[in-house]
Amino acid sequence: SNEWLEPVEDEVSISIFDGNDNRVYLANTKTSSFGIVSGSFTLGDDLNSGLYRLQISSKGYTNTKSFKVNPYIVPQFEVNINSDKESYVVGDTAHFTIDAQYFFGEPVKNASVDIKINNQKFGETILTDNDGKYIFDYAVKDASSINISVAAQDESHAYVEGSKTVFASNNIFNVELVPEYGDLITGVSNRLYIITTKPDGSPVKTRTTIKLGA
Repeated sequence: SNEWLEPVEDEVSISIFDGNDNRVYLANTKTSSFGIVSGSFTLGDDLNSGLYRLQISSKGYTNTKSFKVNPYIVPQFEVNINSDKESYVVGDTAHFTIDAQYFFGEPVKNASVDIKINNQKFGETILTDNDGKYIFDYAVKDASSINISVAAQDESHAYVEGSKTVFASNNIFNVELVPEYGDLITGVSNRLYIITTKPDGSPVKTRTTIKLGA
């Protein structure tokens, strides 16, 4: 599109490069009056895996988008992330356990595991113990969701990913007062709803004291 963000109807060149930077697809086409172009690319049975690159060029401008291509391999084990709580208060220390187990019932010993929290690498690559586990702590500093993802590889180089999301807030639970009509209306009887929820939005049963006036 141009600098005024108006749709551009023009010729474009579309290329796809494989994991070894070989061009495996090339098409020249034209965008619609809405500035849109679409197409499809079929992956072959015998291909280079890795990070593929989609490249679109028009009028001297080039944009790229990367995506992963890997052969499907039936996973030999699973990796789970367990937490001591599902929600935390800012200032808490969260306790997490990574648990890697083969489907035939044995622990995945000495699996190398990379941990990310909110898409940022957390610590160094670690190894699971003889029970297939690794325990770590995380200081909760912000009122937001905490997204944990792990990538585990066993000694035979089988690769498995796992993830978990927990929540943090400034309070143990949240209290919200909601008027029936959105706003309080003078001169009529107003019905108010008191809603108490955990940081993840799930309801929590509480004992509530209501005071009216000063």
